Amino acid sequence: MILQKQKTVLFSTILLIFLFLFISQDYSHLAKYTSFNLDNGLSVYLMPKTDIPLVSVWLASKTGAYTETPDTNGLTHLFEHMFFKANKHMKSAVDYYNTMNKLGIIYNGYTSKEFVYYYYILPKTLLEPATRLMHDSIVFTGLNPEELEKEILVVTEEFNLRNSDPDYNLTSRLMPQALYQDQFYRFDVIGDMDVVKNATVEKLQKIKDNFFTPKNSAIFIIGDFDIENAKKIVTDIFSDWLGNNPPALNINPVKPLKENVVIFNYMQNPYYAKIYIMLNGPSSIDKDGERLGYAADILLQSLRLQNHPFGKALAPYVYSWDFYYQTGLYDGPIWFTAVVPVNQVANVYKIFKDNLNKIINDESYWNNTSFISAARQAFAMQQINLNKVRNIENVGSFVCRFWTANNFPKVLDLYEQYNQIKDSDIKEFIQKYLLNKSWVLGVLINKEKASSLQYEKLLK
Repeated sequence: MILQKQKTVLFSTILLIFLFLFISQDYSHLAKYTSFNLDNGLSVYLMPKTDIPLVSVWLASKTGAYTETPDTNGLTHLFEHMFFKANKHMKSAVDYYNTMNKLGIIYNGYTSKEFVYYYYILPKTLLEPATRLMHDSIVFTGLNPEELEKEILVVTEEFNLRNSDPDYNLTSRLMPQALYQDQFYRFDVIGDMDVVKNATVEKLQKIKDNFFTPKNSAIFIIGDFDIENAKKIVTDIFSDWLGNNPPALNINPVKPLKENVVIFNYMQNPYYAKIYIMLNGPSSIDKDGERLGYAADILLQSLRLQNHPFGKALAPYVYSWDFYYQTGLYDGPIWFTAVVPVNQVANVYKIFKDNLNKIINDESYWNNTSFISAARQAFAMQQINLNKVRNIENVGSFVCRFWTANNFPKVLDLYEQYNQIKDSDIKEFIQKYLLNKSWVLGVLINKEKASSLQYEKLLK
């Protein structure tokens, strides 16, 4: 997550935004969006939401860690930092920030494995100047060498701060490094600090020219605005953005682990431990990956339901636990997590393995109509919650994320997707992604306790 950048001096804007944050609204307006493409290939989505006089402008691009190489790992994230700096009409970052302050614009950006987006939230009367600011930042990015040096220090400090947290270091670096092996750089957003420290304007310009192009990007305008006026504003301002198709990517699949990997990381607290188990599931680009991803969701949701044997076996020995799947374009991590008394780590790990074997070898253990139906109903409730939103930022993040994954607007009817999943799909997921699969076990624990309880010997 990128450091929050919020700049505003207009009290009225602050008041409106706080009102908006606390008013839950119908989300169904997303299904009524207007879309079109500019001649340069830029996709445009207009999503009116007129319950409050605010508007937001979003720019999303289909890039992230997955488009990097070992030699560029971390530069996409670094470029995001440079977006909010000098450009053709702003001499420096100070000029940029002062302009944002003057207009009362809230702004931020986010870089992930698979997408990058930037956004502004502002009073509706400022749609045109805000759109022009967005245009100037992406089309005429300044990439000033002095400001780049400052941002390299910022990113380095961000890296150090994050990895000083042993929990983050375990789950976001040590375990993914073990699972993804030689492909880890494609899943490491903040990147290799040696690469970041040696970044140059020329290297960032190449990142921009390759992936931050109109044919690889989309503009979303969400809020209180007139559609015809917004069409004219976007067309007039963004039509001069030029660029080619992004280069073809040669992405190798993640190699399966040959055996389980056990990783310990240490914390001061001696009273509890955290267990993490990570293995790779279906990705969106896999054959049948989308269908089997939905099957994974339903299966793991059913296991989490109250009174399921899986949870009942764990309950006496854990403070909390979870079991879930995260879909991605090129990976699909499956996570089991548990917070346990420090003397129960080995026991809980054994219970997990025993019950996972039951899932794999005994269909009656998981294929229970009441639990599977309840899991589908849980996703129906998620769909109802999806149809509401508390703030304009949630809406923009949602549509940008799923557009870059090629799942918008299909994602607006997820319940129908889950309803089509059959028991045979769940069985296929189990056979393909759980049977005979190795995983990474991560344990966050007090070092003295791990030694006295001989966990490193027992678990390895």
